[in-house]
Amino acid sequence: WQLTAMPQVPSSVYRIGVDRADRAHLLAATPQGLWRSLDAGRSWQVLQAGHFTDVLQDPHLATRWFAGAQELGVLRSLDGGGSFTSANGSAISGPIGRVSLASSSAQPGLLFALVADGGNTRGIFRSTDGAASWVSIDGGPDAGWGQAFHTNAIATHPDDPELLIVAQGGAKLTRDALAAQPTWTSIDAIGHADTARLAWDADGQLWAANDGGLFRLDLDAGTADDSRNGGLTTLQVFAPGALTLDPDGAQRAWIGLQDNGLVRA
Repeated sequence: WQLTAMPQVPSSVYRIGVDRADRAHLLAATPQGLWRSLDAGRSWQVLQAGHFTDVLQDPHLATRWFAGAQELGVLRSLDGGGSFTSANGSAISGPIGRVSLASSSAQPGLLFALVADGGNTRGIFRSTDGAASWVSIDGGPDAGWGQAFHTNAIATHPDDPELLIVAQGGAKLTRDALAAQPTWTSIDAIGHADTARLAWDADGQLWAANDGGLFRLDLDAGTADDSRNGGLTTLQVFAPGALTLDPDGAQRAWIGLQDNGLVRA
């Protein structure tokens, strides 16, 4: 590993997005701004100031990117990540703490935003037109538990646009995410409280990384498999983005542990 050329050492990196149209083009969401690299991460420049907490590329339209930022809310780029402008519409307004985003692979233009006010859920919002407009779909049990900044995870099923998962201190799901007022149900079998990241792998399995470690969730059976946590002295997965799944579906994952570095499952 080599330290790359950065404007400064960031206090954290929430997410790095890789442009599928140009693998040398990267965007990074950091508290010190939204950063851009044009040389595969060898050097970085600040694209926009602010405390950015998420960034992702539209899975259907490579020239469209989305970002989330404290105070700013949701931003959108229509020029391949070259510039971003506000995309809050009339629905998303302050106070805005952390913003986490989930873009649907199953339905073009479908995007969800989980907004926290620093400790509790500020709202869950849905857009069906690529962040041009938003509606609030919050409801059901409060999953914030006063922890909703460092734990602010959201994921939509890759094949089912109606299935949406939210996990903060607690967790909840809806199976009718496109309804005017979705019905929410608590997820009791999440493995542990305080979830940092949710992700579906290439085989359709849902994974949760939280203060208890790495868990494979079975939503129908209501179980959380912790078999991959064996042998770890401390199981606390910490920091947003501390879970990465192998995109080739090889049953392989990497997780970052508080005080115990990086491990592979």
